[in-house]
Amino acid sequence: MSALPRTDHERGSEEWRRRLSQVGGVFALEVRKNLFGFRSLPIYLLAALPVALFSLWTLAGVVARENIQGLDDPGSLSMIFSFLYHGFILRFVLYIACVWVFMNLIRGEILDRSLHYYMLTPIRREVLMAGKFLSGILSTGILFGGATLLCFVLFYIPTGSSHFLDFVVFGPGLKQVTLFVAATILACIGYGSVFLLLGTLFRNPIIVGVLIWGWEFLNPFLPSTLKAMSVVYYISSVAPLPPSDSPFQVLAVPASPWIAVPGILFLSAAAILACAWRIRRIEITYSDE
Repeated sequence: MSALPRTDHERGSEEWRRRLSQVGGVFALEVRKNLFGFRSLPIYLLAALPVALFSLWTLAGVVARENIQGLDDPGSLSMIFSFLYHGFILRFVLYIACVWVFMNLIRGEILDRSLHYYMLTPIRREVLMAGKFLSGILSTGILFGGATLLCFVLFYIPTGSSHFLDFVVFGPGLKQVTLFVAATILACIGYGSVFLLLGTLFRNPIIVGVLIWGWEFLNPFLPSTLKAMSVVYYISSVAPLPPSDSPFQVLAVPASPWIAVPGILFLSAAAILACAWRIRRIEITYSDE
Protein backbone atom coordinates (compact mmCIF):
# COMPACT_ATOMS: atom_id res chain seq x y z
CA MET A 1 0.00 0.00 0.00
CA SER A 2 1.48 3.36 -1.02
CA ALA A 3 2.12 5.93 1.67
CA LEU A 4 -0.19 8.89 1.93
CA PRO A 5 1.27 12.13 0.58
CA ARG A 6 2.54 14.45 3.26
CA THR A 7 0.65 17.61 3.99
CA ASP A 8 2.16 21.08 3.85
CA HIS A 9 2.11 21.16 7.64
CA GLU A 10 4.13 17.92 7.87
CA ARG A 11 6.65 19.13 5.30
CA GLY A 12 6.99 22.44 7.12
CA SER A 13 7.52 20.69 10.47
CA GLU A 14 10.16 18.42 8.96
CA GLU A 15 11.97 21.41 7.46
CA TRP A 16 12.02 23.21 10.82
CA ARG A 17 13.35 20.09 12.57
CA ARG A 18 16.08 19.80 9.96
CA ARG A 19 17.08 23.44 10.39
CA LEU A 20 17.11 23.17 14.18
CA SER A 21 19.30 20.09 13.86
CA GLN A 22 21.68 22.03 11.63
CA VAL A 23 21.77 24.94 14.09
CA GLY A 24 22.60 22.45 16.84
CA GLY A 25 25.40 20.94 14.80
CA VAL A 26 26.97 24.32 14.01
CA PHE A 27 26.46 25.39 17.63
CA ALA A 28 28.26 22.34 19.06
CA LEU A 29 31.17 22.66 16.63
CA GLU A 30 31.60 26.38 17.26
CA VAL A 31 31.45 26.02 21.05
CA ARG A 32 34.35 23.57 20.88
CA LYS A 33 36.28 26.00 18.70
CA ASN A 34 35.51 28.97 20.95
CA LEU A 35 36.42 27.24 24.21
CA PHE A 36 39.13 24.81 23.12
CA GLY A 37 40.46 26.14 19.81
CA PHE A 38 43.75 27.94 19.29
CA ARG A 39 41.96 31.31 19.55
CA SER A 40 40.48 30.52 22.98
CA LEU A 41 43.52 31.51 25.07
CA PRO A 42 42.85 35.30 25.04
CA ILE A 43 39.30 34.92 26.41
CA TYR A 44 40.53 32.68 29.23
CA LEU A 45 43.18 35.28 30.10
CA LEU A 46 40.55 38.04 30.00
CA ALA A 47 38.19 36.03 32.22
CA ALA A 48 41.04 35.37 34.66
CA LEU A 49 42.04 39.04 34.84
CA PRO A 50 39.20 40.28 37.11
CA VAL A 51 39.38 37.08 39.14
CA ALA A 52 43.09 37.74 39.79
CA LEU A 53 42.33 41.35 40.75
CA PHE A 54 39.62 40.38 43.23
CA SER A 55 41.83 37.57 44.59
CA LEU A 56 44.41 40.20 45.53
CA TRP A 57 41.67 42.17 47.27
CA THR A 58 40.64 39.03 49.16
CA LEU A 59 44.22 38.30 50.20
CA ALA A 60 44.78 41.87 51.38
CA GLY A 61 41.45 41.90 53.22
CA VAL A 62 42.08 38.62 55.03
CA VAL A 63 45.64 39.53 56.04
CA ALA A 64 44.89 43.10 57.18
CA ARG A 65 41.20 42.94 58.03
CA GLU A 66 41.48 45.09 61.12
CA ASN A 67 43.20 47.91 59.20
CA ILE A 68 40.68 48.16 56.37
CA GLN A 69 37.77 50.44 57.08
CA GLY A 70 34.26 49.65 55.89
CA LEU A 71 34.42 45.84 55.74
CA ASP A 72 31.42 45.67 58.05
CA ASP A 73 29.35 48.06 55.92
CA PRO A 74 27.59 46.10 53.14
CA GLY A 75 26.26 49.29 51.57
CA SER A 76 29.67 50.86 50.95
CA LEU A 77 31.11 47.53 49.81
CA SER A 78 28.27 47.09 47.33
CA MET A 79 28.97 50.49 45.81
CA ILE A 80 32.67 49.68 45.48
CA PHE A 81 31.92 46.37 43.76
CA SER A 82 29.45 48.07 41.44
CA PHE A 83 32.06 50.67 40.50
CA LEU A 84 34.60 47.94 39.71
CA TYR A 85 32.04 45.92 37.77
CA HIS A 86 30.86 48.80 35.58
CA GLY A 87 34.28 50.35 35.06
CA PHE A 88 36.49 47.27 34.74
CA ILE A 89 34.51 44.10 34.03
CA LEU A 90 31.72 45.50 31.83
CA ARG A 91 33.43 48.32 29.93
CA PHE A 92 36.88 46.76 29.60
CA VAL A 93 37.25 43.00 30.07
CA LEU A 94 33.88 41.87 28.75
CA TYR A 95 33.95 44.33 25.85
CA ILE A 96 37.33 43.12 24.58
CA ALA A 97 36.28 39.48 25.00
CA CYS A 98 33.14 40.01 22.93
CA VAL A 99 35.16 41.78 20.25
CA TRP A 100 37.55 38.85 20.08
CA VAL A 101 34.98 36.06 20.11
CA PHE A 102 32.21 37.43 17.91
CA MET A 103 34.31 39.20 15.31
CA ASN A 104 36.29 36.01 14.77
CA LEU A 105 33.16 33.91 14.18
CA ILE A 106 33.12 35.05 10.55
CA ARG A 107 36.22 37.19 10.08
CA GLY A 108 38.44 34.57 11.70
CA GLU A 109 37.11 31.90 9.34
CA ILE A 110 37.96 34.12 6.36
CA LEU A 111 41.47 34.76 7.65
CA ASP A 112 41.94 31.03 8.25
CA ARG A 113 40.58 30.29 4.75
CA SER A 114 38.09 27.85 6.22
CA LEU A 115 34.71 29.56 5.74
CA HIS A 116 34.16 27.85 2.40
CA TYR A 117 33.91 24.46 4.13
CA TYR A 118 30.64 25.61 5.68
CA MET A 119 29.48 26.97 2.34
CA LEU A 120 30.03 23.61 0.65
CA THR A 121 27.56 21.92 3.00
CA PRO A 122 23.77 21.88 2.34
CA ILE A 123 23.01 24.44 5.03
CA ARG A 124 21.32 27.80 4.75
CA ARG A 125 23.59 30.68 5.62
CA GLU A 126 21.16 32.21 8.11
CA VAL A 127 21.18 28.86 9.94
CA LEU A 128 24.97 29.09 10.02
CA MET A 129 24.78 32.59 11.53
CA ALA A 130 22.29 31.48 14.17
CA GLY A 131 24.49 28.58 15.27
CA LYS A 132 27.60 30.73 15.42
CA PHE A 133 25.86 33.51 17.36
CA LEU A 134 24.41 31.12 19.95
CA SER A 135 27.82 29.49 20.40
CA GLY A 136 29.38 32.88 21.09
CA ILE A 137 26.72 33.70 23.68
CA LEU A 138 27.22 30.40 25.48
CA SER A 139 31.02 30.65 25.42
CA THR A 140 31.22 34.21 26.71
CA GLY A 141 28.23 33.79 29.03
CA ILE A 142 29.74 30.79 30.80
CA LEU A 143 33.21 32.30 31.18
CA PHE A 144 32.30 35.84 32.15
CA GLY A 145 29.08 35.08 33.97
CA GLY A 146 31.11 32.62 36.05
CA ALA A 147 33.91 35.17 36.48
CA THR A 148 31.39 37.79 37.68
CA LEU A 149 29.96 35.36 40.22
CA LEU A 150 33.42 34.36 41.45
CA CYS A 151 34.53 38.00 41.73
CA PHE A 152 31.43 38.79 43.80
CA VAL A 153 32.21 35.97 46.24
CA LEU A 154 35.91 36.90 46.43
CA PHE A 155 35.05 40.53 47.11
CA TYR A 156 32.98 39.74 50.20
CA ILE A 157 35.18 37.00 51.70
CA PRO A 158 37.17 39.48 53.87
CA THR A 159 33.94 40.47 55.66
CA GLY A 160 33.88 37.06 57.31
CA SER A 161 31.70 34.03 56.71
CA SER A 162 28.89 35.12 59.06
CA HIS A 163 28.61 38.60 57.53
CA PHE A 164 28.74 37.17 54.01
CA LEU A 165 25.98 34.61 54.70
CA ASP A 166 23.80 37.24 56.32
CA PHE A 167 24.32 39.55 53.35
CA VAL A 168 23.46 36.83 50.81
CA VAL A 169 20.70 34.94 52.62
CA PHE A 170 18.97 37.69 54.60
CA GLY A 171 20.16 40.80 52.77
CA PRO A 172 20.24 41.98 49.15
CA GLY A 173 23.31 39.94 48.22
CA LEU A 174 21.55 37.16 46.30
CA LYS A 175 19.50 39.63 44.27
CA GLN A 176 22.54 41.76 43.52
CA VAL A 177 24.74 38.91 42.28
CA THR A 178 21.87 37.54 40.18
CA LEU A 179 21.43 40.91 38.49
CA PHE A 180 25.17 41.32 37.94
CA VAL A 181 25.37 37.92 36.23
CA ALA A 182 22.22 38.66 34.21
CA ALA A 183 23.70 41.99 33.10
CA THR A 184 26.88 40.19 32.03
CA ILE A 185 24.96 37.69 29.90
CA LEU A 186 22.81 40.46 28.42
CA ALA A 187 25.99 42.37 27.54
CA CYS A 188 27.30 39.27 25.75
CA ILE A 189 24.10 39.21 23.69
CA GLY A 190 24.10 42.93 22.89
CA TYR A 191 27.80 43.39 22.19
CA GLY A 192 28.03 40.00 20.51
CA SER A 193 25.36 40.76 17.92
CA VAL A 194 26.99 44.11 17.08
CA PHE A 195 30.47 42.64 16.68
CA LEU A 196 29.24 39.65 14.69
CA LEU A 197 27.66 42.11 12.26
CA LEU A 198 30.84 44.19 12.09
CA GLY A 199 32.81 41.04 11.32
CA THR A 200 30.65 40.44 8.26
CA LEU A 201 30.66 44.05 7.04
CA PHE A 202 34.27 45.21 7.41
CA ARG A 203 37.57 43.79 6.33
CA ASN A 204 39.24 45.36 9.38
CA PRO A 205 36.48 45.58 12.03
CA ILE A 206 38.90 46.27 14.90
CA ILE A 207 39.06 49.97 14.02
CA VAL A 208 35.27 50.26 14.21
CA GLY A 209 35.32 48.27 17.45
CA VAL A 210 37.77 50.76 19.01
CA LEU A 211 35.55 53.67 17.95
CA ILE A 212 32.50 52.01 19.53
CA TRP A 213 34.56 51.34 22.67
CA GLY A 214 35.32 55.05 22.95
CA TRP A 215 31.63 55.84 22.52
CA GLU A 216 30.72 53.43 25.31
CA PHE A 217 33.28 54.97 27.66
CA LEU A 218 31.98 58.47 26.87
CA ASN A 219 28.39 57.44 27.57
CA PRO A 220 28.20 59.04 31.07
CA PHE A 221 29.21 62.41 29.60
CA LEU A 222 26.85 62.38 26.61
CA PRO A 223 23.51 64.22 26.42
CA SER A 224 20.46 62.21 27.41
CA THR A 225 19.35 61.56 23.84
CA LEU A 226 22.77 60.21 22.86
CA LYS A 227 23.10 58.01 25.94
CA ALA A 228 20.35 55.78 24.57
CA MET A 229 22.46 55.09 21.45
CA SER A 230 24.80 52.73 23.27
CA VAL A 231 24.62 49.20 24.62
CA VAL A 232 26.10 50.05 28.02
CA TYR A 233 23.22 52.46 28.76
CA TYR A 234 20.75 49.57 28.76
CA ILE A 235 23.09 47.13 30.50
CA SER A 236 23.63 49.62 33.32
CA SER A 237 19.87 49.75 33.78
CA VAL A 238 19.82 46.01 34.51
CA ALA A 239 22.88 45.82 36.75
CA PRO A 240 22.22 46.92 40.35
CA LEU A 241 23.73 49.99 41.98
CA PRO A 242 25.03 51.92 38.96
CA PRO A 243 27.98 54.14 39.92
CA SER A 244 26.95 57.52 41.28
CA ASP A 245 27.32 60.37 38.83
CA SER A 246 30.37 62.60 39.06
CA PRO A 247 30.10 66.40 38.68
CA PHE A 248 31.24 66.04 35.06
CA GLN A 249 28.57 63.54 34.05
CA VAL A 250 25.30 64.45 32.41
CA LEU A 251 22.35 63.33 34.49
CA ALA A 252 19.77 61.19 32.72
CA VAL A 253 16.90 58.97 33.72
CA PRO A 254 18.04 55.33 33.42
CA ALA A 255 16.06 53.03 31.18
CA SER A 256 13.57 50.74 32.86
CA PRO A 257 14.63 47.06 32.85
CA TRP A 258 11.32 46.36 31.10
CA ILE A 259 12.61 48.53 28.27
CA ALA A 260 16.32 47.69 28.51
CA VAL A 261 16.01 43.91 28.16
CA PRO A 262 13.60 43.91 25.17
CA GLY A 263 15.69 46.72 23.66
CA ILE A 264 18.87 44.63 23.75
CA LEU A 265 17.04 41.59 22.40
CA PHE A 266 15.50 43.65 19.59
CA LEU A 267 18.92 45.08 18.70
CA SER A 268 20.40 41.58 18.64
CA ALA A 269 17.59 40.22 16.46
CA ALA A 270 17.99 43.10 14.00
CA ALA A 271 21.76 42.62 13.89
CA ILE A 272 21.46 38.88 13.28
CA LEU A 273 18.94 39.45 10.49
CA ALA A 274 21.38 41.91 8.93
CA CYS A 275 24.15 39.31 9.30
CA ALA A 276 21.99 36.72 7.57
CA TRP A 277 21.26 39.14 4.73
CA ARG A 278 24.93 40.01 4.42
CA ILE A 279 26.31 36.48 4.51
CA ARG A 280 23.95 35.37 1.75
CA ARG A 281 25.73 37.90 -0.48
CA ILE A 282 29.31 37.19 0.60
CA GLU A 283 31.50 35.72 -2.11
CA ILE A 284 34.26 33.60 -0.62
CA THR A 285 37.52 34.87 -2.12
CA TYR A 286 40.75 34.65 -0.18
CA SER A 287 42.99 36.37 -2.71
CA ASP A 288 42.51 39.82 -1.16
CA GLU A 289 42.93 38.75 2.48
